[in-house]
Amino acid sequence: MFALTDPDLKAPILGCADGPASFNAEATARGHSVISCDPIYRFSTSQIRQRIRETTFGIFTQNLATTVIEKTTLGVANES
Repeated sequence: MFALTDPDLKAPILGCADGPASFNAEATARGHSVISCDPIYRFSTSQIRQRIRETTFGIFTQNLATTVIEKTTLGVANES
């Protein structure tokens, strides 16, 4: 996804706004040096969980609506 080369992965990597992503955990498990910074880290675990509960439905609804619109626009909505 990031097209990182072997020399890239040997250098320290700064992950910006990558809080919920798994890049840091996966890269660190493979022996790479990654430091992540994200504004979400100012919140406690319980605050992050609450925000996820509050926003998940809306995000899924928006993604579904976007998919339907794209398929309709591309003329593939009735292909079955």
